Amino acid sequence: MPRASHCPCSTRSLPSASSGSASPAAAETAAPVPRAPGVAFRGCRSISMRPGSYTPRGASKGRTSCGRECLRPWMLPILVAPFVGSFLGVLIRRLPDSRPVAWGRSACESCGAALAARDLVPLGSFLALRGRCRTCAAPIAGFHPAVELAALGVACAAALAAPDDPARLWIGCGLGWALLALAWIDWEYLLLPDAITLPLVPVGLAVALWL
Repeated sequence: MPRASHCPCSTRSLPSASSGSASPAAAETAAPVPRAPGVAFRGCRSISMRPGSYTPRGASKGRTSCGRECLRPWMLPILVAPFVGSFLGVLIRRLPDSRPVAWGRSACESCGAALAARDLVPLGSFLALRGRCRTCAAPIAGFHPAVELAALGVACAAALAAPDDPARLWIGCGLGWALLALAWIDWEYLLLPDAITLPLVPVGLAVALWL
């Protein structure tokens, strides 16, 4: 007897060889569906099982099974860059004056009012306050968004140079951000602080030998 189709929706019984004549229902019996190699049946749909030939519904290139975008290696440095730029602004303002970097609170340069967390969001706070202090309405120096944008530019350049190599990407961002702070301090104060230059020498040599 011929083998029935592997599709459960199309399996039908064939007429018996001992019957004298075929009934009209038996005449409508379809021939068995040939099964091609590498093809599986799911319901009434044939699905190719060859590698890379079947993509589940809702899935696409660059997406996980739940449909969320995969995090690319270059996305995180770009998201972190404005916050790094805000910290670099603190280094640029405080290191030349030998002021504490980690413990001193940020304050308005005009009225001296301490800044809250909502006033320290990189780029966002400057735009939300329209470039003015929340307390005294004095203009905020354009230095702060400029450093944050410069740090973002460093991250974008590193992402273009090594988009798929996280190690090279983060090393490029770290060295670029350190050189950005040094260049800015040198431009304004004609000074290269030892707190940045001394650690940068062995780190730069190690990276050069490793890469």
